[in-house]
Amino acid sequence: MIYMSDELGQLAEAHANAQGTFKKLIPNEPSPGGPYANLDAILFAVKDSLKENGLSFLQWTELRDEGNGAELLWSSLTHKSGQFMRSCARLVRGDGSDRANDIRNQTIRRKQASMLLGIAPSSNDPDMVDDDGNSQHHDATMDDLKRMNAGETPAKRANFEVITKAMYDDILIECHGYPEIVVSIMKYFNITTLADLPITEYHRGLAEIRRLKEEYKRYRDRLKKQ
Repeated sequence: MIYMSDELGQLAEAHANAQGTFKKLIPNEPSPGGPYANLDAILFAVKDSLKENGLSFLQWTELRDEGNGAELLWSSLTHKSGQFMRSCARLVRGDGSDRANDIRNQTIRRKQASMLLGIAPSSNDPDMVDDDGNSQHHDATMDDLKRMNAGETPAKRANFEVITKAMYDDILIECHGYPEIVVSIMKYFNITTLADLPITEYHRGLAEIRRLKEEYKRYRDRLKKQ
């Protein structure tokens, strides 16, 4: 949700001036598609311009029900006049590891910051480019499966910080009975074992494997009928 002060004129003028002097985003976070600018890089690119124009950007969390309820992320762009724009988003605490949850919530923080500051995502951002990162990843993996079926070799891609043993076991369970998907994932990330899968791809990877299992089964069934 978005909240704002009754008046926004001074904030809008100062923000427009600041945007004109934002520094270029410097990609500093690795991903399978290449490095992208994380939240630290975004804040570094804007801090001087915000200061020069009387603006501040803050993010903080709110725990509801005395810490037992939802965890909310508040983001605020405020002008020295007191005019402001704020957003509120719910942070996610799933069943994964603390590291996996932190990665997911860092994405939420980055999206909220980019929205309020008016910054386009950097190239290779796996969660923000064209708002279609999941779809692009899915299509690329399906293309690899089809190339493998035709005897071709999928393109190699880089790997980075890997999943934990518990994550590895979950993926093995999901891939049981689908060796083609296992091989495709390993080739996609240029890894020799699923244990080397980038940790940033764990949650999206699990969902993707489930989708691929169904789609690849239909694909193989169509080939049998031809």
